[in-house]
Amino acid sequence: MEIALLEDKKTIKQLVKVDTSIIDYITGELAKDEYNFVVTADNLVFAKAKMSDLNKSAKFIDTFRKDKVASESEDIDSFKTNVKEYLTLIDLKRESIKKDVAVFESEQKLSITKELGLYAEELIETYNLRFEFQKVDVSDLILLGSVTSKGALTKKASETIEGRVIACKSKQDKYDMRLMKLENLSLKSGLASPLTIVHVQGIINIESDEEYETKLDALIASEIERQDAVMESVAAKAKKDADSEAQEEVIKKQNRIRNIFKVNYGNMDLKTIELIIDDFNNHDIEQFNSYKEFAISCRDSEIAKLQNVKAGLIQKEEITKSSKVEVLHEVIQEPKFTPPVQNIEDDKKVVYIDVKLQFKVKHSVSELKILDKVKEMLSDAGFGESLLSVGLVS
Repeated sequence: MEIALLEDKKTIKQLVKVDTSIIDYITGELAKDEYNFVVTADNLVFAKAKMSDLNKSAKFIDTFRKDKVASESEDIDSFKTNVKEYLTLIDLKRESIKKDVAVFESEQKLSITKELGLYAEELIETYNLRFEFQKVDVSDLILLGSVTSKGALTKKASETIEGRVIACKSKQDKYDMRLMKLENLSLKSGLASPLTIVHVQGIINIESDEEYETKLDALIASEIERQDAVMESVAAKAKKDADSEAQEEVIKKQNRIRNIFKVNYGNMDLKTIELIIDDFNNHDIEQFNSYKEFAISCRDSEIAKLQNVKAGLIQKEEITKSSKVEVLHEVIQEPKFTPPVQNIEDDKKVVYIDVKLQFKVKHSVSELKILDKVKEMLSDAGFGESLLSVGLVS
């Protein structure tokens, strides 16, 4: 059975739709008597011949299909290859632009990071932040939108940085205020020696005032309990010692010892405290005989209080040292000369010169240090041996 209706000129698209003429032809051929019979011994050879005929027709149709698909697949494969090449060209250009954009953005971000850092440093200096309070994070502002087209920081970025610096300034002010109030609060609470930064280092930077005050109250209560325990121990020992002598005489002697090591905590400076501590440490303890241990206890207790006060003063000085103050030497009055005293030695005389100098120094510099510096300056100038006195008026 030859199917001449399968034309090679038709495309697959045209053959996709069912061709009724081909269907009708095949159906008509297969309906003929030569394909419809009962197989017997007499027609067995004929039946096999028809089977071979049908097999040839089937192969013809399948071969036609394969050839047609192969023929048109060449164009499809070429089309796919061409399209991929088009896409490759586009992707290469897109990747090239993408790399250029990445390089540009990276360079821009480096520039933005520098601008953000410089502005933050400027504000840190303006608000006088100490080192431990200079934690101004600007990492989240490293964006292209943080600068204008001319490279300057935008108003939003500048205000954000300033807000963060102000927040750091508030933390610093809160720290300083808490430290300033610590001494008075300690003494009002009944502590003999006020708390210092050493005691509150772990809680002074707590953000919440309520939480800080709660923890501070607990700390003071603990210190009072410890202080009471020490006092009870000292009192118990004193009572034991008092039992060996007349009670009245013991109390008098103890009071005399207490008065020896009693300190008036008025307006004291570091120099005064150091002199008192040195005097206490060099005091002759052996003179108290049987009251030697009591005297040591009184002395050590008072020295401990002085050390706490000293630590507080040092801490306050550290706070003020963050302010940089220039030193000026200025003669504010013409020198006045007093007639010399003759014949101190054969070749020497004494001359009195009254000169007023004005010094502008750091808050932590004491008047004694200023006086020592003046003497040192005069000594370097060759007047060390003949210098009789230098007065100081603050």
